[in-house]
Amino acid sequence: MATKTQTELIQATLEELLVIGNGETPTAEESDVVERRIVPLLDDLSLRGVVHVPDPDEIEAAVFRHLVPLLAQDCAPSFGKRADYSVLAYAEDQLRTITSRVDVDSRLTFDSRLPGLWR
Repeated sequence: MATKTQTELIQATLEELLVIGNGETPTAEESDVVERRIVPLLDDLSLRGVVHVPDPDEIEAAVFRHLVPLLAQDCAPSFGKRADYSVLAYAEDQLRTITSRVDVDSRLTFDSRLPGLWR
């Protein structure tokens, strides 16, 4: 499964906010503003049962896609922009959908007392 890093999350967030252009290098200050919000955001999402990302340097690509707008809206006021709460709601809803679609086979275990049957 493809993963993304915290550095890629910072870059994509700043691009989403149009603070930097696609492929431009952010300043240390711009990166710091975003970086300081990553762990608190991930902790919040985990505590509320939205999504759990144990390592910000190994973010699943499907999760990353929806973390970018969440983080961007969280950082928007720091860059003189208004947060769009409809974007926040949509991104969180998508993350809940991703995490609720657990592969059924991964929850099944083989019961050795009942050969050939799954429980």
